[in-house]
Amino acid sequence: MKAIACAWRRSCRGGIGVVLGLLGLLGLLGLLGLASPAAAQELIAGCRVQSSYDVRFEADRLLFERAQPPPRQVELQQGRLRSDGRPVPLDAAAMARLAGFEREARALLPPLRAIALRGVDLAQAELAAAGAKLDLDAAAQVDFRQRLAAAAAKLKARIAASHTSRDWHGEAFDAYVEQLGGELSGWLAGVLGEQALAAAMSGDLERAMRLRDQAATLAGGLEPRVRRRLEALRPSLAALCPRFTALIELQRGLVDDRGRPLVLLEKAP
Repeated sequence: MKAIACAWRRSCRGGIGVVLGLLGLLGLLGLLGLASPAAAQELIAGCRVQSSYDVRFEADRLLFERAQPPPRQVELQQGRLRSDGRPVPLDAAAMARLAGFEREARALLPPLRAIALRGVDLAQAELAAAGAKLDLDAAAQVDFRQRLAAAAAKLKARIAASHTSRDWHGEAFDAYVEQLGGELSGWLAGVLGEQALAAAMSGDLERAMRLRDQAATLAGGLEPRVRRRLEALRPSLAALCPRFTALIELQRGLVDDRGRPLVLLEKAP
């Protein structure tokens, strides 16, 4: 019975963690799509946008930051530009383009956040459907749906409150996914282990083995099913492609403090 519980624990932690990580990619996409990872980028037909910068949206400015190469920090503030802390002189036309870039970038946030939040709903529905097929008793099914809803609510709150792409990659995000996925997978491992043990103790070895098989099936099939469900987001994302292209055009001709072309966004190869 310990083997069944362990198999279930691995399946839940891997499958649910991967799904939450995939939704994190959509959360990053919801912050302008900067440094957008491949899994989220796959959803955008003909609209490949990338950046080497992290971006932070603040009340009165946009801040782009990266480790290397210079400029490592670019600040946009209502038509004014600072590059690595130094002001960059702009003529009236350049100031207008810069102000337009900031304005249009901010305008993209609401629809992209809405898409990311819808992605959470779609994935939650797929996870709920997968859970409904497990051989859980009625009380455990109710508990599973409630716990899943709580995890989705936490992820939605993170998407809604986030103002920086740093929230969606690196060690901090990995730890967040592990914690959020671990809370649900740990509970599932425990309840399935208990039910498998109870089935075996009562002589129902068939049900005990069925629980083990369901765990293995879930591990291999959950991520592909969620990815297919998220395909429904593709048209909404693709409809925003012209607005990303407009941002790239608005930055054309702008330079940093050393006269180098300013490339905050660019088309991916």
